[in-house]
Amino acid sequence: MKVDANISVSHMDQNWTRYMVMADTDTLRKPVEFQEDNEVQVTIPTNKPLQKNFELVSPVEKGIQCTPWVLNTPVWTVHNSLVATGVTHYEGGWPRDIDMHDEELTARYRRKQEKSEAYLNQMKGLGKSMEHAILQNSACDIYQNYFEDIEQHELIEQFTSKTVHVYKDYLDARRSCSYITWSEEGLHFCSVHCNIGELKNTCTDSYIWDVEHPNTPLQTLVPPFQARCMEYNFKDGCQLAGGLFSGQVAIWDIRVGQEPVEMTLREASHSDVVTKVLWTGTKTSNEFLSGATDGRILWWDMRNLNEPYDFLNLAPKDTGTDVDPSKCFGVCAVEFEQTMPNKYTVGTENGIIYSCSRKYKTPADKIQAQTRAHTGPVYSVERNPLFIKNYISVGDWQTKIWTEDCRDNPISGGPRSMRCS
Repeated sequence: MKVDANISVSHMDQNWTRYMVMADTDTLRKPVEFQEDNEVQVTIPTNKPLQKNFELVSPVEKGIQCTPWVLNTPVWTVHNSLVATGVTHYEGGWPRDIDMHDEELTARYRRKQEKSEAYLNQMKGLGKSMEHAILQNSACDIYQNYFEDIEQHELIEQFTSKTVHVYKDYLDARRSCSYITWSEEGLHFCSVHCNIGELKNTCTDSYIWDVEHPNTPLQTLVPPFQARCMEYNFKDGCQLAGGLFSGQVAIWDIRVGQEPVEMTLREASHSDVVTKVLWTGTKTSNEFLSGATDGRILWWDMRNLNEPYDFLNLAPKDTGTDVDPSKCFGVCAVEFEQTMPNKYTVGTENGIIYSCSRKYKTPADKIQAQTRAHTGPVYSVERNPLFIKNYISVGDWQTKIWTEDCRDNPISGGPRSMRCS
């Protein structure tokens, strides 16, 4: 193909240049093929001194707060209604003409099937598979000891505990916590605080705490005198009975307020500190007992607190009916089991545990037995709820387990420890 460049510019349009192309007819109307050759325009050599001033940096992850907003649009699809149906299969498959509720008809059909040869063949096959399972189960002796020469070590369990909450008396006066009692629901407990060194002109507040809220007490109980012990009524969680340092017993109803609703008379109460208050297992849940360091146990009825309806002097059994109060032993702990409503176990200051019963009328017969358990005061007595003849006592820095069948010696006794009191 040749191009003639000597053709003049058209007078119609001077902005365009027209060329005349001369080519062979066989080359017309064929696709045009353009080719471009590779050509190096610029060559820049490597600058070694400049390359030493730079280094290859590893990828760095950096968090930013400027991120694009993403819209999450939920779309509800078409809901398919599903229905769950089932069949309770509690009886074997019976033919349609057999009513499974008709005992005579089912028994007749069962006898008929038991006589057939197919039933006998099936039972033989089931018997073989059952015998194989029994023999396979008996092949391994699970009680066999394969390592008799190995010395066996005692398993030592690691008991750990951690402090979850701290319930603190926020008064400025330093008072000790003398008693803690739990409600039957287990969500609340009452803590009794007292200052033994200063019995007059001191705060008498005790607190009811919620287990999950240790910062502030749920309610404050304000007795007229310092309280030594308190107990929840196990049939009514809103009632509490508390023993005071004045020898009286006060009754609280937490629905009414912080002041006691009833109190025993001073002249009919104990002459010393009440160390134990216990609700007895009666149908009306109105009766309770109180024990004090004056050596007396008094039974009260909440409907009449003017005087106790029964009493017991903890004195040696060889004394007469007229007991001198100075000869009585102070009460430190009283235990009562609801399955034995007339039987009580009392721990005294001189280390003797008395087994008492209210079946008898005379004071001498109420004390059935006595056990010299400790050399010091018996701080606590608890009976086993499963084996009611066994009980545990705490005193003189050790614990002892006793049984009513043998009162001379304890079944078991722990080592002396300063933490046991």
